[in-house]
Amino acid sequence: IAKRGRSYEQGIPSEYLEDIHRSYFDFMRNSPDLPAVVIDLEGRDFVVNPEDYTWVLYKMCEYILSENRLVI
Repeated sequence: IAKRGRSYEQGIPSEYLEDIHRSYFDFMRNSPDLPAVVIDLEGRDFVVNPEDYTWVLYKMCEYILSENRLVI
C-alpha cells in the first residue's frame, strides 16, 4: 500500500491491515476442505523482480502438483 502511493489508502491503519491478514489466515487454517497454500513472501517483491514472480508461480504449481492435487 505504501509503495502504490494511493492517497485514499495511506490513512489505513497498519493494525487494521494486520487484523484482516490474521482473519483470512485463521479462516483458511480452519477450513481444511479448501485447497490453500501459504507462501512466505518476506523479502520478495514480485511486482519489481520478475524472478520473484516466477518463484511465486513455481510455488503455486508445486503445491497444485503435490500429493495428486492436479486440477484439470
